[in-house]
Amino acid sequence: MGKLRFVLVGCGRIAKKHAEVLTSVLKDEAELAAVCDIKPDRAKALGEKYHVPYFSSYDDMLNSIEADVVSILTESGNHARHTIDIVKKYRKHMVVEKPMALLLDDADQMIRSCDEAGVKLFVVKQNRYNLPVMKLREALEAALKSEEGQKAGQWLHSFTQGRFLLMISRYSRFSRVVSCLS
Repeated sequence: MGKLRFVLVGCGRIAKKHAEVLTSVLKDEAELAAVCDIKPDRAKALGEKYHVPYFSSYDDMLNSIEADVVSILTESGNHARHTIDIVKKYRKHMVVEKPMALLLDDADQMIRSCDEAGVKLFVVKQNRYNLPVMKLREALEAALKSEEGQKAGQWLHSFTQGRFLLMISRYSRFSRVVSCLS
């Protein structure tokens, strides 16, 4: 299998990090194929820096460039709209910067769209391996295994009618979706 071809939608601050990782750390497995931003100067600057085509419309980009994975790096409030639109039109695997969506219903719709299209969805969680985050997770998992923790979990589930735990369950499934990057 050849390298995975990534395109970036949004060329703000975080896009620079994605482009850097794709062209250095992941250079044997992936390549940056193109970038786009509604601000043409941003797209041009990043495209020229990494010697890839640049666009001001993701439709123009995806109609012109072969891509395996689309990275959504736009403002948080646009993640759901962009992801759903691209998945429905182009059936591409998706990498979405955090937060995945601002509303649980939007996150559910993103998951549903990707499932229906048969594509993978990965939400960037770069802090999951930070020591304090790992220790917090271990403590929470240990607490939930205790009798008191189980009671607290049951209370939380009934208090939120299951929506909070459902959201955690849906988000945690993304840790299994990394296979589109390997």
